[in-house]
Amino acid sequence: MSEPGFDSGAPAPGVSATVVPATVAVVAAAVAVPAAALALLGTVSMAVGVRRGTRRLHTTGGALAFGGVLLSAGAGAPPALALIGGAAAIIAWDAGEHAIGLGGQVGSEAYARRGILAHVGASTIAASTIVVVAAIVFVLARTGNPSAATVVLVFAVGLFALLLDR
Repeated sequence: MSEPGFDSGAPAPGVSATVVPATVAVVAAAVAVPAAALALLGTVSMAVGVRRGTRRLHTTGGALAFGGVLLSAGAGAPPALALIGGAAAIIAWDAGEHAIGLGGQVGSEAYARRGILAHVGASTIAASTIVVVAAIVFVLARTGNPSAATVVLVFAVGLFALLLDR
């Protein structure tokens, strides 16, 4: 049970850190109106979930935003746009999860901007690297050199496993 007067909602910068990348996912999903609507619903759900400190609502919103990007990919979005939108939806979800965790530990009134920005920055670097590697694999596979694509993909999986271990 929490102390009287302790608000375990996420600190205010957590909402912004969630909404900004989620908006990128909505824009990426705008290839198809139903996809954009789904991603927008996910963005709103994530923002409300982060503000209230409700992981279930936030995670549902993340799934909806990612689903909107997947729907847009199925509707013909360019692969690069789908990759960027998917990465943005995952970054938004990760930022919100981090903010909710911080809120539970230090409360919503704590100064947490630097910690949230550092976390989101690291997540963005990791996601950007994954998007670049996936784009390289896509290009190599399209040019008729699937063995090179396989090598790059295996290297990426190994690098990802190494980074997860740290």
